[in-house]
Amino acid sequence: MTKLSNGNVRICRGVTLVPREDGKWRVRINIPGQGPGGRHSKDYPGKPSAVAAGQAWKVKIERDGTKAAVQIIHDHRSARFEEFANTWLQEYELHGIKPTTRYGHTLNVNNHLNPEFGQRQIATIAPAEVRAWIEAKRKTLSDGTVKNIKGTLSLVFDAAIEAKLVSFNPTSTITLKSRVQKVEDLEDEEVRPFSVEEQGRILASADKIYPSIHYGTMLRIAFQTGMRKGELLALKFEDFDLEHATVNITKTFSRGALGTPKTGKKRTVALGCPVSIKSKEWRPQTDVARDIVKRIRAINRISGFLFGLTPDKPANASNYEIHWRRVLTDAKVTYREPKTSRHTMAAVLLSRGAEPLFVRKQGGWQSDQMITRVYGHWLDEGEKIRLGKVGVGASVQL
Repeated sequence: MTKLSNGNVRICRGVTLVPREDGKWRVRINIPGQGPGGRHSKDYPGKPSAVAAGQAWKVKIERDGTKAAVQIIHDHRSARFEEFANTWLQEYELHGIKPTTRYGHTLNVNNHLNPEFGQRQIATIAPAEVRAWIEAKRKTLSDGTVKNIKGTLSLVFDAAIEAKLVSFNPTSTITLKSRVQKVEDLEDEEVRPFSVEEQGRILASADKIYPSIHYGTMLRIAFQTGMRKGELLALKFEDFDLEHATVNITKTFSRGALGTPKTGKKRTVALGCPVSIKSKEWRPQTDVARDIVKRIRAINRISGFLFGLTPDKPANASNYEIHWRRVLTDAKVTYREPKTSRHTMAAVLLSRGAEPLFVRKQGGWQSDQMITRVYGHWLDEGEKIRLGKVGVGASVQL
């Protein structure tokens, strides 16, 4: 190796190491007499790995000749999308993303991207065809699903740019504009919380059908706190402060693995909110809190996963939904997804005048905009109550 006056390091003729300002090192290949076809570069996290790569190029050139080196460069540029995307899946953010996020990327690559682009050379995929393909997807898939697929595709191309396979990301100029929906579609998406009477029938059916696994206790916690399904499954006895009727939500269980809550933040929520009983109150009530604490203690588990088959193993997410469907059928309640328990908590408390900040913290939503957009109707009802409580509502025409 020869250190040059400009700071570069020459491994041999045609192979040079270039230090970058960000601390990385670039291995620059310029095979003599081969023009653009003999040029290639790749960045490495530090000098040792760059030296190792440079030495490997030197051995290849000296042992197999310049034609073999040029062929490697050509093959690298001609990489098929499927090969690169599958490698990206294995290497992308090994410890930095949640299992559910990785699972989503895997589904997008296997079910959508590889079937369409898998056999193509990644460098030949043009923005126009990506745009046309995305528009075709929008005819059969929701905007949210298409947005996720586009996000995965964009990440794959970002990695391809870093690997010097392509020079641009064909998704970068594509913006998904919201579609004007039909009235029927908007009605289908409308939040439909459970009434107090429906909640009573659901809880009674849960107690009757699944007493051994305390499914009714789990649903009471879901209604009172607005916890997500994965957060309920991940609950441990140690997370509860039964003296103060609160619970710390620090994790979620999904795709067979524990992770952080959806927002990435821990939160403490109150037990005892009178969501499932007829009341004008929204604040946690002593009698409701006392009842749920009694039920938690009746599980007779002093540590480990509260609703797991064993203290060491959380309950299965699929079984949760099977139980949910059976309970609603027995209770003769129109089927709604398990997340409706979250909607119910928010809608009931807001309509009774609860502070939006309390509801947002209870359910773990990131912004007030989410509360306003989804629960605006119940928020307006609660606003009238709050104004009335301070002596304004009686005289103000709303």
